Amino acid sequence: RYSALAKAYQAQVRESTLADWGLSKEAVQAVSWGAEEVKRAKARPRPRKLYVPPSTLSAADRLAALLGGGVGQGSSGGNTKFFEGPPDRAAEVILEFLEKEGLLP
Repeated sequence: RYSALAKAYQAQVRESTLADWGLSKEAVQAVSWGAEEVKRAKARPRPRKLYVPPSTLSAADRLAALLGGGVGQGSSGGNTKFFEGPPDRAAEVILEFLEKEGLLP
């Protein structure tokens, strides 16, 4: 059986104390060897990088670029790049592109 969604959420946000576990602060400090109590917070979500088509394109070309995931080689000329070559060199080109776009550290 799966637990109810409300109970699962309560378990995530509920704070527990040492007394809930039947412990005293002195007993924990006796075995902690200098460990400190820390507060945790949920991580903030990273903002997504949005694609914005160039404003120099016509409205139809901008819409096509948004729906197609990027500018193609239509009437606007496009900026799509194709690479043909050995797999090792293709991997290098892909890594360079991802690093240039800031998608890899």
